[in-house]
Amino acid sequence: MRELNSQHLYNLFAISHQKGIEKSPDYHTHFHYEIFIFHSGNCKYLIDNKIYDLLPGDIILMDGSKLHKPFVTGDTDSYDRSIIQFSLEWIQPTLEFLESTHLLKPFQINHHSIYRTNDKHLQKIIGLTKDMEMLLSARSVVEVENELKVKLMELLFSIHHYRDKKLIGSDDIYENNAYIQQIATYVQEHFNKKLLLEDVAKEINISKSYMVHMFKEQTGQTIMDYVMQYRLRQAIHLFKMYPDWTIKKISTDCGFESEAHFSRFFKRHVGISPSKYRRNL
Repeated sequence: MRELNSQHLYNLFAISHQKGIEKSPDYHTHFHYEIFIFHSGNCKYLIDNKIYDLLPGDIILMDGSKLHKPFVTGDTDSYDRSIIQFSLEWIQPTLEFLESTHLLKPFQINHHSIYRTNDKHLQKIIGLTKDMEMLLSARSVVEVENELKVKLMELLFSIHHYRDKKLIGSDDIYENNAYIQQIATYVQEHFNKKLLLEDVAKEINISKSYMVHMFKEQTGQTIMDYVMQYRLRQAIHLFKMYPDWTIKKISTDCGFESEAHFSRFFKRHVGISPSKYRRNL
């Protein structure tokens, strides 16, 4: 992502445009609110326990707290998307002053909303993202911050134009991916115990081999990838909620086979050890 000239302001706002993809991203969460604009290609998007087949022009608003990832299928060079991430604390005072906090509801209700766009109004949204990219490339931080807020406000109002085209709650979006939802839900309810694929398959009444193949085909990663990433995110949450808990207790409560295994996995995916992460909180 193109970053502002200070790490502090980068934590408040960031924007990126990506065309083509070499490797499917891992499941992840973050503290920023995110606007994901899908321009072209073939892409499924997994958020929490639901998977969506995106069409060019679709826009996702999310609070970032639930596991999510795009899965690109077909020609990876045709994949094209823009992402805007921003801190709630950064924009909320402005929205409150303008009595426009309703613009944040799509990020907060169910943690995400998806809009299907297919008209000329989308070009205004794309134009605003390009304006913000240009601001970050040509201006100093002091000059640009308020302009970014204005552009972000314009963007949120423009997306609000599609409030009647929201896809969340539409049964036809979920129908073809019912098994994915059941698998993800089972994992979320049993992540803190020893989890066997045979038990998952039995619970949703399909064969283990079909379940494993179908999940990988639909999401680009294995069920155990999802299990381990979900455990990791729960552990990070517990570090913040219970700073006095031992690393061993957190690893056990999140279903890791041992404290050593947890520490290795944590460092590999977060970049630092659990003890150092906790000290930095």
